[in-house]
Amino acid sequence: MFSEELLNKISQIPTSPGIYQFKNENGKIIYIGKAKNLRNRVKSYLNNSHANNAKTQALVQKITDVEVIIVDSEAEALMLEDTLIKKHKPRYNILLRDDKTYPYIRITNETFPRIFITRTIIKDGSKYLGPFTDVRSVKYLLTTVRSIFQIRSCKINISDAEGHMQYAPTKPQCNDRRGVLHTPNKNNKLRACLDFHIGKCQAPCISGISKDEYKNNVKMANQVLLGKTKQLAKDLEELMQKYSDEMEFEKAATVRNRLRSLGDFIAKQKVISPEFKDRDIFGIARNGEFACTLVFIVREGKLIGKRHFLISKASLESDEEILQRTVEKYYLESDFIPKEIILPNEIADLEYFLDFLSVHRHCEQSVAIHSNKVDCHAEAARNDGKTISVLLPKIGDKHKFVEMANTNAEFLLKEFISSFEKRDKIIPHSLLSLQRDLNLKNPPRRIECFDNSHIQGSDMVSAMIVFIDGKPKKSEYRKYKKMVNDKWLMVNDTEGQPQGIAPTNDDANLRGNPCGCPDENINHSSLTTNHLNDDFAMMRETIERRFLRAIEEKQELPDLVIVDGGKGQLSSAFGILEKLGLSEKVAIIGLAKRLEEVFKPNSSLPIMLPKTSSSLKLLQQLRDEAHRFAITFHRQLRDKRAIQSELSEIKGIGKITMKKLIDKFGSVKGVKEASDSELLEVLNMKQFESLQNFLLQKP
Repeated sequence: MFSEELLNKISQIPTSPGIYQFKNENGKIIYIGKAKNLRNRVKSYLNNSHANNAKTQALVQKITDVEVIIVDSEAEALMLEDTLIKKHKPRYNILLRDDKTYPYIRITNETFPRIFITRTIIKDGSKYLGPFTDVRSVKYLLTTVRSIFQIRSCKINISDAEGHMQYAPTKPQCNDRRGVLHTPNKNNKLRACLDFHIGKCQAPCISGISKDEYKNNVKMANQVLLGKTKQLAKDLEELMQKYSDEMEFEKAATVRNRLRSLGDFIAKQKVISPEFKDRDIFGIARNGEFACTLVFIVREGKLIGKRHFLISKASLESDEEILQRTVEKYYLESDFIPKEIILPNEIADLEYFLDFLSVHRHCEQSVAIHSNKVDCHAEAARNDGKTISVLLPKIGDKHKFVEMANTNAEFLLKEFISSFEKRDKIIPHSLLSLQRDLNLKNPPRRIECFDNSHIQGSDMVSAMIVFIDGKPKKSEYRKYKKMVNDKWLMVNDTEGQPQGIAPTNDDANLRGNPCGCPDENINHSSLTTNHLNDDFAMMRETIERRFLRAIEEKQELPDLVIVDGGKGQLSSAFGILEKLGLSEKVAIIGLAKRLEEVFKPNSSLPIMLPKTSSSLKLLQQLRDEAHRFAITFHRQLRDKRAIQSELSEIKGIGKITMKKLIDKFGSVKGVKEASDSELLEVLNMKQFESLQNFLLQKP
């Protein structure tokens, strides 16, 4: 199964902890895993211990290479594995749906911090809480916190400890999107905004509050955001009593109002346990190819939030593997670990999880694992010297908590599947409008648009772009070069990714069979025409290449084909579809740019769509995108040819060396600006001297 070279490589892998990466024959990473003992773990894929796991069997058959990265501990391996999975997205790893669209609460790293909602994480020392799945609840929470603790919402830069701005503005400074302004007075000094006058801010911008007092307010606000309200209420009560004893009744009244507002907020939170404990309760649900995991966030016995993860292609994964990935991802992104973690069943690689809880949180490495017939639980030391219990309850109240989490996960999964199915059935209004205006049999859910690009026949190229349900599908865009010596080149290209050449048949097969298909009954003679500056011939060639391949590979046919041009281009393309027997299966139109006329086959009169119609706007979007894609490719070839023609004049520099220079420096200008040491990495001394002489003659 494995080559002898790979077996030798595996035998030399160290026994240290780390991560391993399996690669396929193309060098692409298909699986990333972690191990306490790398050699033993990788060797385990050689035996038949995975005979009952279809996913692992499929994985093993595609492994052609392995790479390892050694780390100091299991916890480091876990973190590195998570980072690499996010980066490479291997096919055989469990990929949880990313929460990047969910909001976080940000506490800024400023002298007078702000607290607000954001969806972008900036590594500047700010603290982030979340992500939160319920935006409405987060907004209510943030409004409550700002109201109780009078946290500023303006964006001005208050730099020093006395609460002064770094500079005094000469123009009003906008506070936020509500339009609240900080305005300078006649002495060009800042005046407090409206928030100060209505009691929502203590105006640190005009030294209305000291740095220490303001930061104490932020600290209390952070406790509320984390759900730690019990101790905070006690502290506020003591502070109120202190101010009262000191006869500072105004301050005591302020603290009293905060305490009342905090009490109203706490009363609205759902209490699920009379025990004032911090817990995270996990649940899992499955439905066909999909799975959902959920965590209830319980702080001091109150449910303060939840978070869920959706997993596709989950049928080949066990509950233990899915839960393991969920737990690892959740705690890698969390700043707080509760005293109890309750799971519905065991997780794979429990030792990594326990090691992470102890080592990653900078605490003692003492781990104890216990089990009995009723509950199973493990304990790890926490950073405050206490232990974290990992529980797998079978009966009792804690088991009911797990059932509640499972039920909610099942509900979320059904909701997701329902919306997923509806999404496939919903047809955008613009497509229905286009179907009506063009009198099509079916809604054009898949549309392909073709365009040519060249300058008087030089560097002639074509491009095909694909829209599915009215949106571009860039992974299916294609670029075509014109015929060269009875051969053709099609570039499978997703923008920003490496270009590949297709097909891969040898030269003998390509002659007389330019599409590379094996069917000898299809006449390919029309593809061997040297069309020079013939735009119609280029369109015929491109359409034939596309649909011959679609027939041979049984690809999905488009509902509508658009060619950029008038009657001539349309007739050329339609003739090919007729020859291939697709004229009844695939609708085709031409779009002339001058008057935005739409032509249909066998019709001399154009269709004039209203300028404001959604149908015409969609057609224009398709045409413009195809034109952009084609002309970009044409310019790339033209620039490359220009570079090659200039460098070809240099004595001693052949095609291979020329290609190396182009790949490394990109242009002649890049070659001219390169240092001697950089050039000598590509050229030998004789070639280097020839290049220098050439550049001196042509500065």
